[in-house]
Amino acid sequence: MQKEWAEAKKELQDEHDNVRKLTLDRDQTLKNSMKQVEEMGKELASALHAVAGAESRAAVAEVL
Repeated sequence: MQKEWAEAKKELQDEHDNVRKLTLDRDQTLKNSMKQVEEMGKELASALHAVAGAESRAAVAEVL
């Protein structure tokens, strides 16, 4: 009976360890994903700014 209890206790501890590892992995993945989204947002803002500048220059060139 004690052997079965020890095995069950070890299995439970292993599962707790797995859950902890998966939770840490999920949190890190989420953090990395959010960082990528922020970087993409900055790149998009920069690209939109560049497009607006190019459109302004094109409009001035047409007038001239």
